[in-house]
Amino acid sequence: MLKRLKYLVLINLLPGAIYLFLLALGVSFRIRHINKDGIDRLYRERRSAIVCFWHGRLLAMPFAHEKRPASVLISRHGDGEFIARVIKHFGFGAVRGSYKKASISSLREILSELKRGTTIGITPDGPKGPRY
Repeated sequence: MLKRLKYLVLINLLPGAIYLFLLALGVSFRIRHINKDGIDRLYRERRSAIVCFWHGRLLAMPFAHEKRPASVLISRHGDGEFIARVIKHFGFGAVRGSYKKASISSLREILSELKRGTTIGITPDGPKGPRY
């Protein structure tokens, strides 16, 4: 019972605190876009895009994104729920899935989001590597 209560408090209160911390941290970030011309062209044409962020640089992701509808592919695992709640404060949606479990349903959701003009963010190098 205590473990469940602790989980509920962490999953409901901590994401807001993390969001505020990241806003403060974001003031110190210097963002550099690589190959930005292509995505700028897509945005001018009001088309959707899939953007990639390296796993080790995910904290900068909310600050690098143009203010457009966007969703991020996030694990279905419990820590993924926590991350989804944090990014919701930044105005991002979440597509929940993984390469092992429910990959077809998450792919369908990604395609649906892209058709609606939503930008999709993914991390091509997972926590298990290989890095970059």
